[in-house]
Amino acid sequence: MKKIFMTLCVLLGASTMLTGCLNSDSDSEAMTYGDMAITSITLGTMNRYTQTTSSSTGNDTIIKSTFAGSGYPLSIDQLGCRIYNETDLPAGTDLKHVVVSISTLNSGIVAIKSMTSDSIFYYSSTDSIDFSQPRVLRVFATNGTGSRDYTVTLTASETAGINFGWRKVADDPSLSGWDDNMRLVMFRDSAFASTRDVVVKDDVAYSLDGGQLVRSENLEEWQPVAGAPLLSSLFAQGTKELFAIGTDGKVLHSEDDGLTWAEEALDTDAALFPTEGLVSVTWNYRNSDSTDYVLLAGSHPQVPAYMAIWRKISQYGGNGKGGKWVYMPLDETNPYLLPARGVLSLAYYNNKVLALNDGLVMLESRDQGITWKTCSAYPVPSAMTGSRVRMTASDDSGIWLLTNSGQVWHGTKR
Repeated sequence: MKKIFMTLCVLLGASTMLTGCLNSDSDSEAMTYGDMAITSITLGTMNRYTQTTSSSTGNDTIIKSTFAGSGYPLSIDQLGCRIYNETDLPAGTDLKHVVVSISTLNSGIVAIKSMTSDSIFYYSSTDSIDFSQPRVLRVFATNGTGSRDYTVTLTASETAGINFGWRKVADDPSLSGWDDNMRLVMFRDSAFASTRDVVVKDDVAYSLDGGQLVRSENLEEWQPVAGAPLLSSLFAQGTKELFAIGTDGKVLHSEDDGLTWAEEALDTDAALFPTEGLVSVTWNYRNSDSTDYVLLAGSHPQVPAYMAIWRKISQYGGNGKGGKWVYMPLDETNPYLLPARGVLSLAYYNNKVLALNDGLVMLESRDQGITWKTCSAYPVPSAMTGSRVRMTASDDSGIWLLTNSGQVWHGTKR
């Protein structure tokens, strides 16, 4: 394990529950009031803030303007319960104060979930909503039979308004010529090059040595986890869990730092679970309190052209327990699948999932792994050399790249 660098620095109400019912005396028998769906959602007038610098004085001025949000249609994925804008809003758009117009099937009641708790509030077409992070809209059937949640994600262009840049921090021949086993890993706010898969939980690194689970508190001295069973692959971690594949091919999790393991639940045929080239990324799922979103990608013989992708939403706070691993089907109508090309790196940065493989093209997913598009905000450095690259990132430290020519690049917002 070789440490490449130290990171620059580490950055630093009352709620009401929704209740209610409707009188159904006038309900038409021809309508099914148990249905719950958002049928349309339109953005209202949006605020935008841009910065200009005087050529004579050098002083900066912030200019506020407005534009019609209706010019940026929102797509509704009824199957996946997602709402999103396919075209980015202009850079500088105020996403914290957004007015939307919502229509529902059979006059269903709409509420919005709090950003900090499980409380929900009535939706009003005149009140602004903070969409600076994904929000959950909940539709209640008018006959009280149930509800349905939609996750709304709004994105604005980052090619302007955010000053992101790369700098080369090393050109080290000792870091060149590595093979497919090379990885980059963030550990205690530093980045390390590793020749084997490593996952980090609670500032402790875990890996496999001949199938034996080992752990390290410094990435130099490794100790076996006594009593742990042999494993075939260690591929991810959450706040409270480690995830692995057993020698019998079953997907497992451990809640006691690898001592004991239990079988995971899958939502579909286990034969679709990838077994080669596994990479993962975990982040705090803001739609729910104390919840991890774990995204896994890997190669699979049934889908050789694209990466097979699974995800798990795992609640670890209170009485919550982990959910199932869910397969994200390779929909032939989706033109933005994640291609299988060389060894893949995944990272989570600035509320987006980034993917980088040996094609040397940075891709991003704004819908948590369903679609992948070329990243315009953080393209790889034009002066970067090498035919292979590995990536790691964190919001505090930025994005780090290591190429097989021995170059190390660091990208940050400035």
